[in-house]
Amino acid sequence: SGTNTGDQTITLIGDLSGTGTNAIVTTIVAGAVGTNELASDAVTYDILQDTSGTDVILGRSTEGAGTVEEITCTSAGRALLDDADAAAQRATLGLGSIALGTGTWVNGSNFSGTSSGTNTGDQTITLTGAVTGSGTGSFATTLANNIVLHSLTNSAFSSNPRARLAL
Repeated sequence: SGTNTGDQTITLIGDLSGTGTNAIVTTIVAGAVGTNELASDAVTYDILQDTSGTDVILGRSTEGAGTVEEITCTSAGRALLDDADAAAQRATLGLGSIALGTGTWVNGSNFSGTSSGTNTGDQTITLTGAVTGSGTGSFATTLANNIVLHSLTNSAFSSNPRARLAL
């Protein structure tokens, strides 16, 4: 008759399976739903993955491919992550011009140049201010007059009476 009166068994096969008479409990077969079957806004972050708490980001810190992991992210980390560019990150870290390789130290000494982190001997280093010198690789330096405080030399020798007598 086209109408289930409750005495007929209905069996569904294919991507949607289930069996029953009046009401049927159905199951979507594994792998039946792919990206083509989902509306573009059907999967949201909160459906995709709940986090166990605050201060975590989702990603992968373990080597190789695998499932998504929760990675601890402190407020300091978040402050860097939301910066738009490297200049904003330097500002967040309070680096100022030191990160760019030029500037003035608190005592008035200047520094300049860029480095790969290792002096390969072909880079000229110039020190000015309280400590002066210039060269590549190793070079001699000179301390400015009256740069070492008497209190520093006194405390350095206070544990060695012979050294204090030698002064």
